[in-house]
This record gives sequence, structure tokens and C-alpha cells, in this order.
Amino acid sequence: MITFHDKINDLMTCPKPNWSKCNKDIYRASLRQLTKPIGCQAICIPERDIEQLRVALTQATVASIPRFNPTAKKKKRPPKARGPDIKAAARIGKHAWWVWKCDGAPRGDSHLTAVEMKKNKRNLRKAQRKFHAEKRCSDLEDIMNATDDTTFYKLVRKQRSTSKHLTNCLLYEGRKLTSPEEISDGWDKHFETLATPINDQRYDHFYLKQATEYNL
Repeated sequence: MITFHDKINDLMTCPKPNWSKCNKDIYRASLRQLTKPIGCQAICIPERDIEQLRVALTQATVASIPRFNPTAKKKKRPPKARGPDIKAAARIGKHAWWVWKCDGAPRGDSHLTAVEMKKNKRNLRKAQRKFHAEKRCSDLEDIMNATDDTTFYKLVRKQRSTSKHLTNCLLYEGRKLTSPEEISDGWDKHFETLATPINDQRYDHFYLKQATEYNL
């Protein structure tokens, strides 16, 4: 069974501070000013104390690191579709890489840890290729089995929903085509020109005749 993550909500995460740009003197001074010594509180309330410490640390970080905004949100890339074989191969590959790293990261086929790491990396790539091939076959079957036009075109659009397949500008014969109708007509004329044989001594006319007769 293959599980696909067709549509995943954008995950949001707060940015991490760049501690290499932190002014440590300002950070220490801010913490001394914003926090109280242990034992000064009359009553210890863990939830309140933890929240006060969190606020103090945040304010000290903002004061000591230039242009740091803790409220800014950053989009996380949604996880890729992965099957159980890929997860298992990735887990084994990570362990093999860790063993190879602990062995001093040797190079060459004479080291068993290096050979094992490369073998597991090949197995991971093989599992990924197999998974994506099965996904393509599954998507094509869904398109062929679509019972209505709406579902059919929805599945076709999903296949072409990446920037690798879609374009909003096409240059054809020195003209810049931007509208969907112009781009479609430009592609039609381009492939019509490619499919139209012309008289040229460089062409193999015998092969062209065979290709035309046998519809190759």
C-alpha cells in the first residue's frame, strides 16, 4: 500500500536566533535586569516562574542580537511522500553513516564501513526510484479510470502542477507569448513545424519513407 501526501498544510515555525551575532555583554545585563535571584519570590508557582523566565530570555535575545524578530514566522517545507521501504532504507542508511563517521570517515573500498555506507545509500536511491515509479503508475491509472471530466482534468492538472511543467511566458519566433491561449497556439505551431518534413539534403529520406509507412 502506498500513502501519498497530496495536500499538506503549510507548517510554520519560529526563526532560530543566530548566536554568533549575539552581544554577550548586553545579553548578561538584560538577564540581570529582567530576572530576580532565586528565593526572592514569596510563593513559588512553577508555571508563572517558567513563563517569566521565557519572557526574560526572549527579551534578552532580542536586545543582544541585531534584527532578530521572535514573532516572525517561517514556512517549513512540507514532508515528501515516502513509503515504508524508503523509511526503512533511510533508517539503515543513517545508522551506516554514523558507524562510518565513528570509524574516522575512511575512503576507499578497502574499508568495510565505507563499503557498507555506499551500499545502503544505493539501496535508499533504489527504494526512492521504485516508489516514484509506482506513484506515476498509480496516478496514470487514476486518470484512466476517471469517470467524469471534472475528475479527469483535476488529475491531469495535479500531474502538471509544478513549475517544471508550467510556464507563464514562451518565446516563439522572436515573440513573447504570455496568455494561455497564445502559449498553447505557440506550442501547436512549434510541434507542427517539427512534424512537417522539408526538402533538405542532410535528411535520410529512405528512413523518413520507412517511418511514414510504418508509423514509427
